[in-house]
Amino acid sequence: MSSPAGWLSTLGLSDDAGAAYVELVREPAADAVELAGRAGLEPGAAEAAVRELQGAGLLARTDGALAAASPDLVLGARVAEQEARLREARAGLRALDEMHRAAVRFPRPADVVELVVGADAVAQRFADVQRLARTQLRGFDKPPYLADPAGEVNPDQAAAVADGVRVRTVYDRDAAAWPGRLESDILVAENAGEESRVAATLPVKLMIADDRAALIPLSSTDPAAAYLVHPGALLDALAALFEAVWERALPVATQGPGAPDDGTAALLTLLASGSTDEAIARALGMSPRTAQRRVQALMQQLGVATRFQAGVRARERGWV
Repeated sequence: MSSPAGWLSTLGLSDDAGAAYVELVREPAADAVELAGRAGLEPGAAEAAVRELQGAGLLARTDGALAAASPDLVLGARVAEQEARLREARAGLRALDEMHRAAVRFPRPADVVELVVGADAVAQRFADVQRLARTQLRGFDKPPYLADPAGEVNPDQAAAVADGVRVRTVYDRDAAAWPGRLESDILVAENAGEESRVAATLPVKLMIADDRAALIPLSSTDPAAAYLVHPGALLDALAALFEAVWERALPVATQGPGAPDDGTAALLTLLASGSTDEAIARALGMSPRTAQRRVQALMQQLGVATRFQAGVRARERGWV
């Protein structure tokens, strides 16, 4: 829960005035100087906060000292007013949504697919689509990228997982083999709750939020232009495509009790995607010779003679 001083800004008070009011609720102050010290404000800021509180009717005088007027009395009316406005806004939103549904019942092509041009605009739409999801996010991840994807987990997807949204991503072999990405991003996201799978190739880069919107690139070679797809048959087809590919893709190597260590999990994931020794070396930051030795050691550990058998044995053990 946010601090009282924080939520008071929703009632129209500045941060300084909110902090000053909270201190005066706790205990009256002799003057603005004392209040400044307690609220962590500069003397001039405290004097301005006192004037703001006086103008808002939130101050009372008690034996000449500064004191807060009753929160229930002076703030209750403001909260009730905000609640009334919120109810009115919700009613207006429902009316607009019904109007929109009626308008798009027989949509024009421009209403179904929106062209987004420019790297910044595409990045913003990508973030918007992810934040739109309430129940599930489904995505195909493959190069090229607008920015280097290695180094950190997608913050919007992490927030979606934290909010209870089911996030499923299929990674292209080249995405899984992107240098540094598997261990710093994909496996971390998997441990945080994302459901991840890998495929040798993917038909297109894709992000779908519920059944509400999808984003796909205009070109497979240029990520700086994209189509934003609204509800309709095309969005349904993209959702069906995702489910078909998801069923055939292989799970990312699991981690946790009884599972392989991080390095082995990363190696298994790359093997499952069909990556070569050279690609594995680039992904894990090692020489091709070292990658080859790691693969051979893993195959010996699993007691198999081929990469395919390694994948089968890993699945039998519940590692993938």
